[in-house]
Amino acid sequence: MAALTDPDYYSNFPDWSPRDGRILFTSDRDGDFELYTVRPDGTELDRITNVPGVDAHSSWCAGGDWIVFSSARMGFKDEMALYDAVPQPYNEIFAMRADGSDVRQLTDNKWEDSGAVCHPE
Repeated sequence: MAALTDPDYYSNFPDWSPRDGRILFTSDRDGDFELYTVRPDGTELDRITNVPGVDAHSSWCAGGDWIVFSSARMGFKDEMALYDAVPQPYNEIFAMRADGSDVRQLTDNKWEDSGAVCHPE
């Protein structure tokens, strides 16, 4: 079996699409951790996020039309200086359509938010 991702880059958090079998994952292949999808045979690799800041911890929502994920795209907040011992105190939860469009920020607070999943339909 051939590898689906390039072994020269760090890739993690795979998740199968309930709609079309694509695999959603995080990789730093472009110098920043972004979200990608790929077909199970390794074809049609698509980067679906492309913003400064780590995008990771992604999950398909039921039906495969939406994805939830954590992102540091909003940068550091002023109050974070008080919480410097907290690992990654800058991630917020976002949702977007499966093609990367219609991005919506779901949380906005001083704590790390990650690992969101959608409730099954």
